[in-house]
Amino acid sequence: MSFNKSIALFAGLRPGSSRAEIEAAVADVVDAMVSSVGATSDIRAARRDVAGLLDYLHGLKTSRHPGRVQLATALGERVLPLLYEVEEREPAVKDTYRYLDEESAVIERAAEVMGDVLSFLCAEVREHPRHGRPVRDDGIAPLFLFTPHFREGFRRLMSVLVRRYMRNKHSETAVYKPVRDILSGKSTGTVSRYDRQISSLVRTALGRAQEHHSKAKAAGEGTKDPAAKPEVTADTPEQETARDAFEVAHLHAQETGYFLPYAMDFDSLAILYRLDRKSVIQGLVSLGHAVLQAETENYVLRQIDRLNDTHDLVHFDITVLSAFMYGDERQRLSYKQLHDTCLGAASSRSVMIRMRPLLAAELARRPHHLARRLLALSEDTRVGREEFESVVELLTRWISCLNERRFEEAIFGCVSQLWGNKILKPLITWIQDDGRNPDLTPNVINDVSILRDEIFQRH
Repeated sequence: MSFNKSIALFAGLRPGSSRAEIEAAVADVVDAMVSSVGATSDIRAARRDVAGLLDYLHGLKTSRHPGRVQLATALGERVLPLLYEVEEREPAVKDTYRYLDEESAVIERAAEVMGDVLSFLCAEVREHPRHGRPVRDDGIAPLFLFTPHFREGFRRLMSVLVRRYMRNKHSETAVYKPVRDILSGKSTGTVSRYDRQISSLVRTALGRAQEHHSKAKAAGEGTKDPAAKPEVTADTPEQETARDAFEVAHLHAQETGYFLPYAMDFDSLAILYRLDRKSVIQGLVSLGHAVLQAETENYVLRQIDRLNDTHDLVHFDITVLSAFMYGDERQRLSYKQLHDTCLGAASSRSVMIRMRPLLAAELARRPHHLARRLLALSEDTRVGREEFESVVELLTRWISCLNERRFEEAIFGCVSQLWGNKILKPLITWIQDDGRNPDLTPNVINDVSILRDEIFQRH
């Protein structure tokens, strides 16, 4: 089937479409994209097409289009690897840049610096206030902040940016020539001796990427009509570089099993690279005391709100997320406190996402990731009832916390993931219920467990 025909069928899906119809429509679009990629000699054009389609999907309302989440996931799993696998495998073979070794050493040092940041955020070092304390484990992929694997994802991202943006006279004079003396033995020490210059190069590359990313985003904003074919505008080479860098990082996240938000930007990465550990430590200590001493939810939220006076947006999100991830149950922030912190940042969803980018992304993705895990567990006879019910309970608890209007996409994205599964029908009905009474969750958990047992016994 041609791409135009498959995308037209996909656009025709409605909330009442069956699971079989949704899966068939998604499979047709993905198969058409795979065939198109295999037949094209213009990989960059194919990357633009896929990027445009992903932007289009992320702009659709899940409640109006039930196949959005499935198609975006399938494109990431099946199509993106075809478009970017060659770039990482063969960069040095074709590259004749005279400072290639020095450039590679600088990129590797930048990755080491990010690795040190991640070691701190993962509470692997003693200076972290929650070092040695329990880590929240809900059985889903970790956020990129809390896994050492993002070191490699960052290295791949910076490889694209540095090689396409930073090959200029200034980089060679200020960074690569001094690094060459280190590598050749003319100067003593290690490449880290030039961390200040390397940090400046990293900031410049990320700043240029953000500039071109913002321009491409502004140019691509338009209609989100689900019945219309997404329009893909031609990117400049600089915009292509910014897009490719993030796609390479997203592909690594998918391969390795961590979550990198689709809406993550380069400015946030630049702040993360220069993380102010002292501000995170101070924030974590104050939040830990607040949770332990709190008599009411409002007391904790007031202490969180005080971080606005001392932390920028990224450091604020990182501190609050760290307080959610680390510590024992009586010391960690709850999912509801995380949600209320995010919700109180603004009066609209768009402003909330701008003010609390990492918090909003983490809150929105957790139900979706749990729904995918639950779907797999519901069909696995090796999984015991206790483990299955614990995931159902966690999903219902988190969805109960979410504001219906601000997190509509996350809530109904779960429905589209679970749609058509007979075992999970009581859960789907509960999610779709406007009232969604949390007191009924024990009944929902019991009902899906009974259905699962009955279906397993029949088969």
